[in-house]
Amino acid sequence: MQRLLRILVPLFAIGIGIAVAISIAQNNPNAQKAEQEAQTQQQTAPPGSTPGTAPESVPGNDDAKATDSAAPTDAPPATANAVEAPAQTPAGDLTLVADLGELSVAPAGAAELRSLGSTDPADGYRMKVDLALYGAGVDCITLADYLEHVDESDKYVLLKAPALPLPAGAPEDTRTPPYFYPFAARSLTVNGELVSLSDKKWNLEPVVKSENTESVRCTITINDSEGGPVADVVREYVLTKGSYDLQLRQYVVNRTDKPLHVIFNTYIQGDLTSDGSAYLGDRRQFVTAYFDNGYAPNHQVIFTARGFVGRSTVLKDLMIWPNSSVGGATELAWLASENRYFNAITHCPVPDKATSTSQVPALQTTFPTVGVEAYPSNEAPESHLVFSLATSTIPIAPGGQADLSLAVYAGPRDKAVFSQFPYNLMNFAELIRYELGCTFCTFQWLAKFLLAFLTFLHAIFHDWGVAIIILVVIVRLLLHPLTKKAQINMMKMGKQMQAIQPEMEKLREKYKDDQQSLNAEMMKLYREKGVNPANMLGCLPMFLQMPIWVALYAMLYLAIQLRHQPAFYNVFHNISTWFGGDWQFLTDLSSPDRFLVFFDKPHVVSLLLIQFNAQSLNILPILMAAFFFFQQKFTTPPPANDQAKQQQRIMQVMVVLLFPVMLYSAPSGLTLYILASTGIGVFDSWIVRRHVRELEESGKLFEKKEHKPGGFVDRLQKAVAAKQNQVQQQTGQGSNPYKKRNKRK
Repeated sequence: MQRLLRILVPLFAIGIGIAVAISIAQNNPNAQKAEQEAQTQQQTAPPGSTPGTAPESVPGNDDAKATDSAAPTDAPPATANAVEAPAQTPAGDLTLVADLGELSVAPAGAAELRSLGSTDPADGYRMKVDLALYGAGVDCITLADYLEHVDESDKYVLLKAPALPLPAGAPEDTRTPPYFYPFAARSLTVNGELVSLSDKKWNLEPVVKSENTESVRCTITINDSEGGPVADVVREYVLTKGSYDLQLRQYVVNRTDKPLHVIFNTYIQGDLTSDGSAYLGDRRQFVTAYFDNGYAPNHQVIFTARGFVGRSTVLKDLMIWPNSSVGGATELAWLASENRYFNAITHCPVPDKATSTSQVPALQTTFPTVGVEAYPSNEAPESHLVFSLATSTIPIAPGGQADLSLAVYAGPRDKAVFSQFPYNLMNFAELIRYELGCTFCTFQWLAKFLLAFLTFLHAIFHDWGVAIIILVVIVRLLLHPLTKKAQINMMKMGKQMQAIQPEMEKLREKYKDDQQSLNAEMMKLYREKGVNPANMLGCLPMFLQMPIWVALYAMLYLAIQLRHQPAFYNVFHNISTWFGGDWQFLTDLSSPDRFLVFFDKPHVVSLLLIQFNAQSLNILPILMAAFFFFQQKFTTPPPANDQAKQQQRIMQVMVVLLFPVMLYSAPSGLTLYILASTGIGVFDSWIVRRHVRELEESGKLFEKKEHKPGGFVDRLQKAVAAKQNQVQQQTGQGSNPYKKRNKRK
């Protein structure tokens, strides 16, 4: 009985729905067309879909289901926010044509998959682009110059159509097709009637090759109710050797003898491939570059400073543009997705003769509507984000066409690349940042200087590991005078505090109930014994190094120049290959040192509320802990009492254990810098301690250094003494200069 009800109830509900739909259609035959046009312009979810969720089924024609590449759905799973521009007004006699009837897509011919470019750098192409039959979209973009992992031969996949999550226990061969293909044509609204394009097979013509380019022409025809052609949608992908730009020349052609009004909607990129590292989490985010006509009219400058949008924010709000942080009279210039090292940037083609930013067309001029949707994915625990663009209503004269061309940059965040045309005019260089959530806090100017200096050292020594060691030596030499003075003062302070400890205990006992008097007597005792706590300066050298560490921390983690670069001429790996091994120790300065590898994929472990990647045994953080221990032994002054001794032990445990745990999955370039700096610091402290011992044995340790007559310290002391004498004289005469000043007021 229960099985029968499960069958009858859905059939009964479907029957009621069909009856209601027929009744509505009979009463108002144009209602459905008006609703479809409104959905296209406003980018709202279709009836029955829940914001943030995907449709339950993937619609597609029977022919599509019979092929190997199944069709994605056109229905968005979540509300997509958009910015609307006024619809274009038809000029002259371009009035709306009569009802064309129910529009349909002409069946495609013998469809074959196509690809452009190559993953072999010797062929001259920077990427390989695999196209999809449905929507004439992009199935995959693979970069030729970059590897997926340093120890593998697979090329790096920057962008790929997301696969849907598998049901529990389902085999891999039952995977559902993706909901969308990046850059697929999504839909075309002709005179108010929407025609889905992303779930239809297109005609992909053979690849046309020339000396420097490869291109593929993709077409689809829309027919009226009588089977006559109404419009052609033509898309041509063009890839040029040596370029990271993929040109997408696309047109809507009017095949009738009457004007058409069309709205074109297309997917673009969304999320890029995740870095896959547990360290610092997911670094993917988005950038909305914009013209600010209120600040710099006539499109003179493209701004990005307030255009960075976190992925979590976009996933929560399902909005990318307008960006609430930008505001004002702004226009969207281009839209970028980025991960740790790479970008996919959708922009309008820049004219070949352009010489200034003012000649760069704004993306918002052609596509004023930007939509955001979220799809479930098996590649991440959360949804996959995708963007779409839509035009306003565009009139097309009989026999005419509308140019809706785009271009896509798919490549690294590399200053050398971004300095080339046309990226220099579009200000792509602003995408190069070495920051970890706070641009100011990571000292961008210092990070860029350190990278430039490391690049200079690398040009000399031809090894990034050696360059980092040389940088450590230079920084230590610059800070040595200050470090030496600080350590000497710390040791003197420790010995003086030990000497006056009995007198301090007496004062604490005498004034145990009067904290103010105790502090006054303590300061008096310090003056009598020549103890000056302000001279210790123990932490100052570390504070001076902190900006360098922070800037280097961000730079080594995000600089594309160090990705998959070995240290010390890859000597460890080369030695292992002589014996038939494959030791991966220090083969990639942008990842942990991987002294011993346990797992093929990242293995996330939580310890002390810190997540780190336990994929391998990393030896540099462990050595760092040992060096921290010896540095603490050399630099910490003798404890004055039991309380100070306990505090020193707590500090030693925190420094020796906490920092190595935090940096366990850090880039080996950073841990190498800190390890080398700490090691040199231990040697430096040993020299200072020997010098202090010699001074103590000669009796010169506590000698007061005479200041040079006329020097800065001498002038400062004289000025203070003169001011004290002046105050004493006025006080002795019974006058109060502060009271006089108040009376004048």
